[in-house]
Amino acid sequence: MEEPGFDTVEIRVSQFERQKHISSKQPNRILKEAGLAATVHVLIRDMNIASVNNGIRREAVRQMIEAVNFCAEIEGLLVVVHPGKRSSKLEDIEEQWKHQIDSLEKIHKTAAAKDAMVTVEIMEWEKAEKLVRTAEDIRRLQASLPEFCLPVTLDTTARFPHQETLFPPSSYFWILLQAHCYVCL
Repeated sequence: MEEPGFDTVEIRVSQFERQKHISSKQPNRILKEAGLAATVHVLIRDMNIASVNNGIRREAVRQMIEAVNFCAEIEGLLVVVHPGKRSSKLEDIEEQWKHQIDSLEKIHKTAAAKDAMVTVEIMEWEKAEKLVRTAEDIRRLQASLPEFCLPVTLDTTARFPHQETLFPPSSYFWILLQAHCYVCL
């Protein structure tokens, strides 16, 4: 891994879960032997930390906290989580924002206790059901959780070049300058 210049790998929780016979000690040992750091990416399918359904929201938070614990066990750099989405167009968006903030606060408190970092990944700004799509949404999210200095991961690989109307480059660079961000290129 050193020859091509890689220093960090992303472990998706879904990949790790399929390998039930592997303990967290094994990836930790392999990473150390390879001289690599790791980040952990939570499950994203069927997850909604802003759901109006308490059971769905609690399960999403539980699984994200599990990912935080896994990250701490393997001495990972950070955990990538996804923001919430609207349960339906009929639901109160402000209620869902409150659920999203409450959920992220629980996840971040657990991470702080484990000395782990959580970052919120923004990647699907073309999807209207996503609660966090614009630079303004990111600023609102960060302002709502000031004690955590909420970092954001901007995944630009698949969507950014085609979405200038929702997320113009000037907004993108404002975020890079004003906020703690990781950029996936």
